[in-house]
Amino acid sequence: MIRSDFGRRAILWSVAALFTAMLADLAEALIDPISSGEGADVVVGTTEHHGRTVLAAILLLASAAFLTPAVFGLARRLEHRGRGIGRAAMVLALLGTLGHAALGGVYLFWAAMPAQGGNNAELVAAIDRANGAGSVAVLFPLLIAFPVSLVVFFVAMVRGRIAPLWVLVPALAAPVAAIVGGSDAAATATALALLLVAASALAVRLLGEPRNQARPLHPSPATVHEA
Repeated sequence: MIRSDFGRRAILWSVAALFTAMLADLAEALIDPISSGEGADVVVGTTEHHGRTVLAAILLLASAAFLTPAVFGLARRLEHRGRGIGRAAMVLALLGTLGHAALGGVYLFWAAMPAQGGNNAELVAAIDRANGAGSVAVLFPLLIAFPVSLVVFFVAMVRGRIAPLWVLVPALAAPVAAIVGGSDAAATATALALLLVAASALAVRLLGEPRNQARPLHPSPATVHEA
């Protein structure tokens, strides 16, 4: 027998983790003082806005910490419809977690390197050389996996009839906004705001379920047999 109260607590924790991850990512996009990965921009950002750089790193780590449990916890509610898409979202969320955790560590490393008021020409050159190294390119798909996992996750929720159909509108508009806006912070914030709209609709649907109608994590054998 599956306890409905345990399922509701799991939903609450997963929804809270989802909003924490997304709000941390939104806050990081708004306060990040490093406009690009170029060595000069990194040094200027970390020397003139050291506190913001450290805070951005902490927010990146927070978003990494909460994304995977959020997606895993809610995608497990998918039964037959949307289960494959949900598993893809789980894999992408894990990759995105690795990407944000790595970037957060890089930000902390950058924040500790520049000398205030000193000559950082060698540091700028070192950062540019590191960015040009082919081995660093492996981080790019990990960073892209974070927002893509959210889009795929909402598609899975709609496919599984857990989220309303109109959630696809903000979920699919988010990557369009990000692509059109490029690397601009406003475009990133707009994309995340659209995803938060989708998350809010999902939360209302999930938390609005009566306790005695809460969907179990996995269907019972009797339910599968009847289907």
